[in-house]
Amino acid sequence: MPPIFKKIPEYLPDLQQNFAELVVNNACGELTKEQLYAICLAVSYSIKNEILINAFNNEAKMVLDAANILAIRAATIMVKRNNVFYKIVTGSSDPELQKQTINLFESAISAPNMDQITFKMAMLSVSMVNNCNRCVDFYTAWLIKRGVGYQAITSVARLVAVLSSVSDALEIDALRSYDYGAW
Repeated sequence: MPPIFKKIPEYLPDLQQNFAELVVNNACGELTKEQLYAICLAVSYSIKNEILINAFNNEAKMVLDAANILAIRAATIMVKRNNVFYKIVTGSSDPELQKQTINLFESAISAPNMDQITFKMAMLSVSMVNNCNRCVDFYTAWLIKRGVGYQAITSVARLVAVLSSVSDALEIDALRSYDYGAW
């Protein structure tokens, strides 16, 4: 078990099991190791959890080169920028505003030396974390058009859900709290 597993609180056995199955045992059989770690890194960067970032950065180095890890980090930031923009325009009741596009530089989202399916899966996971429906639809359609199945896309969603919950558990347990006993 990777060290991060031991940090998941014991009072969350389901979360421990989900993490073990999805991340440690790669029960997402539709995903390659590269895809798994690209998604885990992108989610960790998106939720800004230092414990997860450090854990997955170390693991990812075994299957992704430094340039690809940096590309995922840069894309995470740029995709969030897009997610914020598209949530704003699609949330508007004005039909003309809803049609607008971002029209900003996007070279960080190209990752020329990385498998594009893996890269777009990572970007999909960032859009899922940021709840940008338009971007989730875009990346999902892009992946399906290139032969990625619904099970693989569902695996991305499961990873996002589990890693977000792990992050919440780690953050809640790290909060300084005072136990005043039973009320």
